[in-house]
Amino acid sequence: MVAKLNSTPQPVPLKRLGDGVQRLLGIALALANCQNGILLIDEVENGIHYSILPKLWDMIFKTAQEGNIQVIAATHSWDCISSFTHSALATDQVGTLVRLEKDEDDLYPVHYSEEDLEIIAKHNIEVR
Repeated sequence: MVAKLNSTPQPVPLKRLGDGVQRLLGIALALANCQNGILLIDEVENGIHYSILPKLWDMIFKTAQEGNIQVIAATHSWDCISSFTHSALATDQVGTLVRLEKDEDDLYPVHYSEEDLEIIAKHNIEVR
């Protein structure tokens, strides 16, 4: 597979563009093939530079809305959570963070609304 870049006269093999570009393309293709469905993404930030995460989340929110796709993404990255928060607040779609907590032998979800996320991001509150 090759990509035509504005900065090069000839198409460039995707492998030469790095893991981040391949990961972004993989997510974009998964979204394109998931119309009216659910997309699960494990470690969504894997291979992607933190500076690109806001654009990634903007793309995910926009494409999910256009394709009627529910996206469930797992992460341990504060940068990813922060970028998600800013993108969620910038759209009319609902973005929710769910953290799994363990209490002795039980596992239960803790839900954070967009309002919670705004406070969390503003004050750098640890939620991972």
